[in-house]
Amino acid sequence: MDRVRACAEGDLAGAAALAGAYPYGHWTLLPEDARAVMAARLERGWQTCADGDFVLDAGRGPEALLRARMLDWDSDFFGFPCGTLSFVHARGDGPARLGAYRELLPRAARWFRARGARFVTVKCDSRDTALVQALTEAGCRMVEVQVNLWHDLARIPAPGLAPGFALRASRDEDLPALRDVSAASRWDRFHADHAFPAGLTDAFRRTWIGNLHASASDEVLVAEADGRAAGFVTTRLDPQMQAGQIKLVGVAPASRARGLGTALVLRALESMRGRAVRMLVQTQASNCESVRLYLKAGFAWAPSGATFHWWSPGAAPGAA
Repeated sequence: MDRVRACAEGDLAGAAALAGAYPYGHWTLLPEDARAVMAARLERGWQTCADGDFVLDAGRGPEALLRARMLDWDSDFFGFPCGTLSFVHARGDGPARLGAYRELLPRAARWFRARGARFVTVKCDSRDTALVQALTEAGCRMVEVQVNLWHDLARIPAPGLAPGFALRASRDEDLPALRDVSAASRWDRFHADHAFPAGLTDAFRRTWIGNLHASASDEVLVAEADGRAAGFVTTRLDPQMQAGQIKLVGVAPASRARGLGTALVLRALESMRGRAVRMLVQTQASNCESVRLYLKAGFAWAPSGATFHWWSPGAAPGAA
């Protein structure tokens, strides 16, 4: 008997409770106030149902759930239909969750195929080994392990800066240099997936920093040398979480190994103090230099995450 069905209004209370109580996620090692905010957000995510929301019902209400969505911006940028899976949660111990995920994921795959999706992203907590196994069995490939870190802004090392550099807010005339710096910093899930042509993923990073610069909710701090941006750090404030988040950091190849990345991060921490009580950041486990930088700056570990990609057969841009 197929126990997976589209989410209905009567499922919402159970789905919200399941989402809010899910024990995996980098927020689970944050202080209690931040955990409470995140749990409330997860619950609010299931106040209404939409096409692509599925639950596994064993007769006692939702035992597992997931959310499938198409991504308009990604589809437009890459030139083919892209989607994402989120809220992939299940109750029970490892074997019970594995069984639930094995039932849920084929329904999501049919939903994506019906909409012509060629590429789907799934992010999960790497401690949910049942989900990691189920995604692998379903044909998804792990492309990166995310390192999640957080910093108590009450304790910040004194910022310093290498001679010859000045820190300031970004300006529109910085954009060409910022795009070059961002494209040269190839630590992201798209560069890690070699099905993407390098030129396409470089263009993504150029667009990414341009969008952050243009956004009213993001702050971009630039390190200038000889009248040109040699590095940057972008941050965003989350007032409900009382947290800042470092979104993107980049240093030009010619300016590396001079302490510029550390100086940018420390100045970002300093600028966020007084508006937030903590700073969050995600980076790739393979990016050893960034991990070392954040630990040196006083960041603490939170649970790691894993990113999976699924391509429909023959759909990858780099496929022969």
